[in-house]
Amino acid sequence: MAKKFDFRLASVLKYREMLEKEKLKEFAQANKLVEEQKAAILKMDGMRRESMDEVAQMYENHENFRKIVETHRYMNTLELGMSRRTVQMIKYKEQADKKRTVLVKARKDKRVLELLEERQKEAFDHEQAVAEQNELDELAVQAWRRRKEQG
Repeated sequence: MAKKFDFRLASVLKYREMLEKEKLKEFAQANKLVEEQKAAILKMDGMRRESMDEVAQMYENHENFRKIVETHRYMNTLELGMSRRTVQMIKYKEQADKKRTVLVKARKDKRVLELLEERQKEAFDHEQAVAEQNELDELAVQAWRRRKEQG
């Protein structure tokens, strides 16, 4: 009966797969923070543009100066918020880049073991094929001897 292939480092490979999944989750969370900041910045920019259109409309309609000043203050507040979020987004992006680097290393570590397992499995399969062929050759030699002795 043929032996079954047993990769001795299977538990290490499983551990590295677990680490890779963990690092992938961490990277995804960091990337999500970056995307949330981007979305908030875009939303604030849209609100700022709407306010700019309102101000232009107010000038055309010769509306109260106080409304125009309030709208400008609101736009300044939005711009300040956008600046703060941009700074925060850059920090989150740096963190995401670090986590990506860690993830890539974890993937490489896992891949090394996967390649080792593949090579060992190929060597095992080759040894099994050679052993099977030797067995078949021995059976053929024994059958030839019996025929020679009988005939």
